[in-house]
Amino acid sequence: MDPATARLADGSIASGGQSKKLTDLVGTGMDADGEIQPGRNNKDFSQQSYGAHFAEVGVDMDTGEVRLRRMLGVFTAGRVLNAKTARSQAIGGMTFGVGAALGEAMALDPRFGYFVNHDLAEYHVPVHADIPELDAIFLPELDKRSNPLKSKGIGELGICGAAASLANAIYNACGARVRDFPITLDKILSVLPMQT
Repeated sequence: MDPATARLADGSIASGGQSKKLTDLVGTGMDADGEIQPGRNNKDFSQQSYGAHFAEVGVDMDTGEVRLRRMLGVFTAGRVLNAKTARSQAIGGMTFGVGAALGEAMALDPRFGYFVNHDLAEYHVPVHADIPELDAIFLPELDKRSNPLKSKGIGELGICGAAASLANAIYNACGARVRDFPITLDKILSVLPMQT
């Protein structure tokens, strides 16, 4: 078969008047090795992935306790090669952002330079009860200058801006503009109305 005119469809490869099933050609398996180099585009163009986060929180008007109700991340990362793992990577980053915004903080004893909360019993990370259903959407994008696959990196894209979206949601909910993490009760209580 002529590779230039070959077409893959319905589990077969066809070229000219010939057609063969891929299962007949592969037999018990197939191995392939390949490599892609960035080329000149890596030097001539800047390449980024982008995202935006949307969060809704509830703030208890008596205690200042914050609960994340829902969160959405919308991202572009070129051609997504594996939708399931890309979504999981983004949701994992969003979960990290929730931890950074609402709980994670190292407490240092200045006398000895010792971290007081050096284990998971004292260093609070989000658990299942803290995280509602999160959703991540990847917008269709083909970046023709990134590489021959037209894909870009996802990496820690999900965490970028996730904590800030919670800070903005808290401000929207109760008027507390907190600019340092974690956002603890003492930083919120001062702006809440006094209950009688």
